[in-house]
Amino acid sequence: MNWEQRDYQIWRNNCMSLAIANETVDAIISSPPYFGALDYARDNRLRLWFLGCENWKELDATLTSNSKVYLPQATLTQTP
Repeated sequence: MNWEQRDYQIWRNNCMSLAIANETVDAIISSPPYFGALDYARDNRLRLWFLGCENWKELDATLTSNSKVYLPQATLTQTP
């Protein structure tokens, strides 16, 4: 594939609200998966604590009803 000779479109949107024709998408990038199905502030309170956000409820309280918290997931590996 020659990337320099292609036309690109990047959408930042809710996939449920997009009307996209079949077989027109080359890549879908999502992080974290299944956003909107989980309470990420509550479910990631340990990660938030490790990141220095000790009071995750305070973080959650600052959000408006339409706000989102994105916490990209990473895999840590140990090398010998």
